[in-house]
Amino acid sequence: MPAKSVAQQRFMAMVHNYKQGDRKGAPPAVKKAASDMSDKSAKDFASTSHKGLPAKAGRNALSAIENGNGKVFMELLQARIKNRGGKK
Repeated sequence: MPAKSVAQQRFMAMVHNYKQGDRKGAPPAVKKAASDMSDKSAKDFASTSHKGLPAKAGRNALSAIENGNGKVFMELLQARIKNRGGKK
């Protein structure tokens, strides 16, 4: 499944690198996502080209992700938005 935004692609690239052992000091969100998904799924998201992708996905694009990997990403993204407190 291709990434829906540049932010999602970059996050999944970190997850994929962590699963490969290339990233040692990963944030907790990356570790959680890595434990909840297969390496193939992370690689599929991470290999998406940036061309034509928005910097951030809107709610409609995120709600279109229906598999388990999208659910993990949605939970992490919602937690990040909540922690930012609406700041830009």
